[in-house]
Amino acid sequence: MKSFTLNHVLLALILIISCTACQRLNPSGTTTEANSTVRELSPDLNQQIMLLSQELRLRQKSTSIDKWLNIGSELTDTVFIATDTGIVARKETLKVNFEEAFKKFEFDTLSSVLSALIDQRDTLRLQFFEDNRKEICEEENKDRLENSGRVVAIFDRSSISSVGSSKSEIKTNAFISVGSLPICNTETFLGQPSGGIGTGIAINKSTIVTAAHCIEKFSDSEAAQRLRFIFDFRCIKDGKVIIDNNRIFSLKSIIKREKIPGTRDYALLLTDRDLPVPDKQVRMAKVILPGDSLYVIGHPLGLPLKIADGATVIDRNDPNFLSATLDTYAGNSGSPVFNAKDELVGILARGGIDMRQPVGKNCAESIVCTAITNAGACQGEKISRVSQFVSSIPLNSH
Repeated sequence: MKSFTLNHVLLALILIISCTACQRLNPSGTTTEANSTVRELSPDLNQQIMLLSQELRLRQKSTSIDKWLNIGSELTDTVFIATDTGIVARKETLKVNFEEAFKKFEFDTLSSVLSALIDQRDTLRLQFFEDNRKEICEEENKDRLENSGRVVAIFDRSSISSVGSSKSEIKTNAFISVGSLPICNTETFLGQPSGGIGTGIAINKSTIVTAAHCIEKFSDSEAAQRLRFIFDFRCIKDGKVIIDNNRIFSLKSIIKREKIPGTRDYALLLTDRDLPVPDKQVRMAKVILPGDSLYVIGHPLGLPLKIADGATVIDRNDPNFLSATLDTYAGNSGSPVFNAKDELVGILARGGIDMRQPVGKNCAESIVCTAITNAGACQGEKISRVSQFVSSIPLNSH
């Protein structure tokens, strides 16, 4: 999994593009008011912005768009044509020479189109070269903070040692390398403690849900002996990780787990005693739409608790999984994903490759996704829907 620093949501949206200076023609040729004209745009909004910006700059009538000139990626199959009467969308399998096509349109028309596209980008919170992850202690929203109180880091018992009668030290390693490669010094959270095998969420006072693949190496009996769930692994910048023993919980039994490629990836876990969460079960999302805003709370790369918002649902066609532009990494597996109503939509199941070695550097850096792709690292992160496991959640059973 990697950082979606550009949250492209246009793949699944039909957008309203406004142009206050003109009327536009819809595909049937009838006139509609500009502010109600609906057109389907390319999934790669920044390619459109870049190309329009280049054309306008060549005409030497705009100097405020230089920052867009180098932003963009491969043209997709969905493209648009700007005309003096509006924007018309069409599907093509061949690439279009937009630079030539734009030359026959008036400057003012292209300028209006560019302005509308940039407005849409800002409205949809598309972000450029920005990591949305932040420390949970920097979050101010009370509902998000309440949800964060349900999130646990999952560790093997072998990583925990007693410190006195009431505390334990959690074995971690400084986040300074990936395999044999050092982390590039431009990476966020460099040097923070890193450890554990995944993330989970306390659904109620006795049940934790996580991704099944996080614990697949353990048999049921081994899991009961070795899994530990730790609250309060958060807001630690460096040094030893010391946790109160009353914030560390064991597994009593596995209620149910399913890991079926492309179909299921969850595990429901019964803890040894009541968890320090509200009596009421976490609220579950019932309706999920393309374009819905999301945020995730978890332990990316095994780091202390982080929250990342600004993500969007880009595909909900799979009955078992959602795709979204989440800024997530290994270690986030099992992390709860919430919508703007603070309802649980699911848990993180899988994603693309997180980091790579940039050309000419002897270090590892996060992969930056500037577009949604059909393959590779930037397809969108996969979320196991709550519908996979909601019917199997027991009532509080301690």
